[in-house]
Amino acid sequence: MASPAPAAPAGYAAEPPELGSIRTYLNVARIFALIFWIIGGIAVLIGIISLFLLIFGIFAFSPGLFVYQILFTGVNFVMWQRLEEIRAQVDQQQYAAAREKLLLWMILGWIFGIVNGILLLLALMRLDQLSGRSAAPPPPAGGAASPPTPAAPSPPPGAMAPPPAAAPAPVLAPAAAGSPSGPSPPAGATGAPACPRCGQTASYVAQYSRYYCYRCAQYL
Repeated sequence: MASPAPAAPAGYAAEPPELGSIRTYLNVARIFALIFWIIGGIAVLIGIISLFLLIFGIFAFSPGLFVYQILFTGVNFVMWQRLEEIRAQVDQQQYAAAREKLLLWMILGWIFGIVNGILLLLALMRLDQLSGRSAAPPPPAGGAASPPTPAAPSPPPGAMAPPPAAAPAPVLAPAAAGSPSGPSPPAGATGAPACPRCGQTASYVAQYSRYYCYRCAQYL
């Protein structure tokens, strides 16, 4: 009988599945960028040799192809470096900055290497899914569900039902200038606590009456 998988340590949130896919796509794209850089360097070297042979009328030379080979080599070399920075931003949950850079290199990947364009497109789709998942905090694990609202007792048979009471009109107090529109912490709290794992200030989620760390994706 196979032994059960060990449980995750307490206090650590499980890693989203999209994060592993993004790392895989970026790593494979870096490998292809390195290969394309080497191939492009060899092609540029052949173009330089062809340019010298053209002087002696021995070999043909295409200026347009030579310029594309130079751009192809330079773009793949810079892509090989920048994809490592994008992966570091994803690990630090800087999804907006990573998406802007990834979109640019995906377009260049389609122009200077179709394979990298496809891989970076898949990574961009996974990054959008991960950004949507982290937009709202999940309910706390083991949290108690909201108690059901008790039903009003029904009148005895033959008795006339009382008329419904008119609901009082809500009184809207003017909002103070500069006050946040989001959920506020409970009364008496002097400030939001810091996450014991990363040190970032936690956010109060009024729906669950808990403090939540968006960076570590866990409740305090």
